[in-house]
Amino acid sequence: MSLTIGVLGYALDNLGQAEQVAAGNVANDQTPGYTAKTYDFESSLRAAMAGGGTATLTPTTGLSPAPAGTNGNNVDLAHEMVDMSGYQVQAQAGVRRSFHPVPDPERRHGSLRWWHAVSTFGVLPIAGSGLNVDQTWLDTIGGNIANANDQSTPGKPVYRPEYIDAVPTAPGGPGAGVGVGAIALGSAKGVLQYDPSNPKANKAGYISRPAVDMATEMVGLEAAQANYQANAAVVRDAMNAYDAILAIKG
Repeated sequence: MSLTIGVLGYALDNLGQAEQVAAGNVANDQTPGYTAKTYDFESSLRAAMAGGGTATLTPTTGLSPAPAGTNGNNVDLAHEMVDMSGYQVQAQAGVRRSFHPVPDPERRHGSLRWWHAVSTFGVLPIAGSGLNVDQTWLDTIGGNIANANDQSTPGKPVYRPEYIDAVPTAPGGPGAGVGVGAIALGSAKGVLQYDPSNPKANKAGYISRPAVDMATEMVGLEAAQANYQANAAVVRDAMNAYDAILAIKG
């Protein structure tokens, strides 16, 4: 295998792996305690092109040193989306390069097109897991908002708000998926409110209402919608890139 084909194949394969890492970071944007993953293959690529040969082509993985937010998560969603777009553009350019119309059979390897297309396809289950969690998150928020005005006599059951516990999953590739580890419930006692004229009030004049904080729910709703849109964009862009790669002709 020539250096050109070795480097090109390495670049295409690892662009797909890097896409999966970025997709995993996007999917886990709101996972508590999640540290964004990094995937560096470009350093060894530059070394190979500088004379190190294909033996130097080894990617390195790590964790982002970026500061974490209040929930211990340090994913920069905007940065990850920019990286995803860049990887897809580079991949399509690389596949076109492998089909460059010159009389050199080593530079016309259709296998490179399939190589990266399969790698790109690995993004879909990762982003799909993010969509599933986001949908569950939206459903719980919707339920909390819909039941925020429920009333009960103190001591009797009252609606308990639901909160999802997102956890990273390992789909078998470099990028982490995400799943719902559990759905936690809020206070069973609710919040006491003085309303002596209410037919559900106790002898002291209090009723019990769900412990739903509408401000918190609205903030969560905005975040869940943003996450859903980001994961949907990852799926859409990956499918477009996949189709574009398979459509490239030699």
